[in-house]
Amino acid sequence: MAAACAVAVLLSIVQFASSAIFARVAARGALPSHYGITQGERIYRSIERVAPFPFVEDMLARAALNRHDPAEAQAHIERMPPTVVRNELRAQLEDMRGNRPAALRHYLAAVDVDSVQFEIDRFADAGQIARAYALESALRERLSQAGTHLDALAETYWHLGVLAARQSSAQEQPWKRTALTHYQQALALAPFSEKYLLAAGTQALDLGDFSEARLYYERGTEVDPASADAYAGLALVAYRAGDRNAAVRLAHISAHYDPHSRMLARLYATWR
Repeated sequence: MAAACAVAVLLSIVQFASSAIFARVAARGALPSHYGITQGERIYRSIERVAPFPFVEDMLARAALNRHDPAEAQAHIERMPPTVVRNELRAQLEDMRGNRPAALRHYLAAVDVDSVQFEIDRFADAGQIARAYALESALRERLSQAGTHLDALAETYWHLGVLAARQSSAQEQPWKRTALTHYQQALALAPFSEKYLLAAGTQALDLGDFSEARLYYERGTEVDPASADAYAGLALVAYRAGDRNAAVRLAHISAHYDPHSRMLARLYATWR
């Protein structure tokens, strides 16, 4: 009974200290904002002296990062075991120091998809497609190793397809086939994704493979019977294959579901 009481008291102290540590980032008026930030750290430092558990070092590292003390943050991070949490904290530390390449390495190790994808998008927006593609490939490899983020892995394949398609317009024709391969890899993981089906269909169409493009667009209408983009894609296939009557009919179906469809606009541009 005494042991149970002691544990309960310790847990209460830890909870109080955790709230106090994050007082600076608490919403104004929230209870933690009334605690002193140093009060929470003092409690955790006291615990650290007798029981330097990983969660204690974690909280002290976060406290140091919150008050922009990289030296102390590093000291606590180095005492932690090699885990995803440690890599996340290392990434934040390197970001604080302005060392973005090192931060990215740790975000990759921590499988922090959002942080890595943000950087990939930044490269792509700046026109650094090869650099974006290389980092996306590294993210794909890390996700494959982790084996527990199948949705994120499928999305990474889709991003690789988009980047490869952009490479094809800027450099070499073989990138178009690479883009289609990536879309197919995304579909292997998420076969009912309308987005991936439309991407694969459009890429096959750009490659001149009308039968394959038709297959993907038809699957798109099965996944979403009201998919204006899929019907417009089928209209494009029919038009490219020389069947204008079918193209007009399918275009009317697409416009019925969404007259502002992106693929429908592409079809109209082709007709003009």
